Amino acid sequence: MVFFARKSAGIKITSLNDAKRVNSIGTYKDDAKEQFLLKAGFTNLETVINDEINPKKLVNGRIDLWISTDVAGLLKAQRAGVDQTKLEAVFTIKENKLYIALSKQTPTSTVKSWQAALDAMRKDGSYQRILKQWNLDQ
Repeated sequence: MVFFARKSAGIKITSLNDAKRVNSIGTYKDDAKEQFLLKAGFTNLETVINDEINPKKLVNGRIDLWISTDVAGLLKAQRAGVDQTKLEAVFTIKENKLYIALSKQTPTSTVKSWQAALDAMRKDGSYQRILKQWNLDQ
């Protein structure tokens, strides 16, 4: 989870308390990230029912911050027609590793096929290119 700001806004966030002091934070209604902020005592939230509205609100100066995830946020901005270079992640709230989970009933052949595809992507460099494309290669 990250807070995005408009690059030209010059907003610096070093803690959750800093984020509580901005005028408004765009959230997606009933999303886990919104619930996290509510439980943390945030009262400056502006909720929408379509999260692709938030990047537009952000670049137009209608909200100060937007809570999203790094990859999904950039994708939503792109889908909304927002130039991603106008956004910057100003504070990482929480990091989670993502995995693909398969049911215990998944046939071994399917599991091996998924693993083989991942191994091939690592070998041919496409895995690293995808990580780099989404700035996940640190």
